[in-house]
Amino acid sequence: MSMTNVESQLIAPPVTSIPHIGVAFLHEEFPCGGAERVTIDIANFLSEHGCRAYVFTADFHEDYLPPHLPRNYQVITLPERHLTRSKADADFIVKTIRERGITHFVSFRYLNHAAYIKAQTGCKYIFTWHNVPLWEPQFIEKNKMRKRKSLLGKLKWAFYYYPLIRGCRFWERKYVRRYREILDMADACTVLCEEYKEETLRKISSADPAHSRKIHVIPNAERSGKPLCLEKEHAILYIGRLTYEDKRADRLIDIWERVCEDMPDWHLYIVGDGNARPLMEAKAQHLPRVHFEGQQSDVKPYLDRASILCLVSEMESWGLCLTEAQANGVIPIAFDCSAGVRHILSPSGENGFLVPNGDLDAFAETLKGIMSAPLDRISRLRANVLLKSEQYSMQRIGALWKNLLDHTI
Repeated sequence: MSMTNVESQLIAPPVTSIPHIGVAFLHEEFPCGGAERVTIDIANFLSEHGCRAYVFTADFHEDYLPPHLPRNYQVITLPERHLTRSKADADFIVKTIRERGITHFVSFRYLNHAAYIKAQTGCKYIFTWHNVPLWEPQFIEKNKMRKRKSLLGKLKWAFYYYPLIRGCRFWERKYVRRYREILDMADACTVLCEEYKEETLRKISSADPAHSRKIHVIPNAERSGKPLCLEKEHAILYIGRLTYEDKRADRLIDIWERVCEDMPDWHLYIVGDGNARPLMEAKAQHLPRVHFEGQQSDVKPYLDRASILCLVSEMESWGLCLTEAQANGVIPIAFDCSAGVRHILSPSGENGFLVPNGDLDAFAETLKGIMSAPLDRISRLRANVLLKSEQYSMQRIGALWKNLLDHTI
């Protein structure tokens, strides 16, 4: 059977020691979410293979670091803590890159002074797109609508400002220019799947072969779930930010309301925090067996107990919680909201379940189907998802990162 482009790229090249390479990752907050978790794993992998690894950040939350993982990297806090625009922070980064002999600078977000840092240090600049291509305009528009407090403000936005901005494609034009600027300046860029590479080039209307050559497909890595616990409870799990603009975590309560009465021995555990939590708690007041667990530095105990993981995002580039569930033998279900989610769960019904995007009734029915499935089918699904998670092992994905660094030296 022939392999797809993505599958062929997931064959790990041999890993050798690379002591001459120093790589620094840049994050506004560290750790905070999925991108930071990826950085921790990549930094540890590269360090184990002879790299020197660093993390620049504006806000360091040391208490959030997973206690059971090694820290084979150094975290460096920026002085002004305004990394996107601060010239002082840029100068500090330049000074540190020179002093530490850093050869590669990896950014997960746009920097006004990225070209300056590259010119002053001669380091290779790698930009990582950790989301769906050109997600920013949609996110900004939704966020601005949500922030309108009064009914009059919401009406003005909905019927005057939003049509005006959307009509002239203000945000879209801005970010198309920004994506082109990044591709022109960076030595390499990464995206999470082949579809995102094609979509990026199409949305910025680029037929430049140099742009295409710069974009490398590197999925997110997944940690091993070992030691595995397959003695699961009647527990449904949500892990992630409780935000409205992208995660739409509030929809989980609406779905639970549709299933909880028919499944009286099941519990819903919500691990995470964010701006949607007060709304979710208010909606869940009259519902049974809903447990808000807050943010946790170690989610392994929840994955050991859970049978099913739910992702209800409206916008989701990849969904690390999905591969994390697979690696722990937890059956994932998600809305079919992106190519990245599709990659992880396809074919639906074998490696998890995809539900038409936004269809709460279909999600609830699919969820009930899994909850009531016979044990032999559940056992087959668990074996499938464990096997699928091996495609995203740190050995495979780390080798792709090592190969990228080697070829941009």
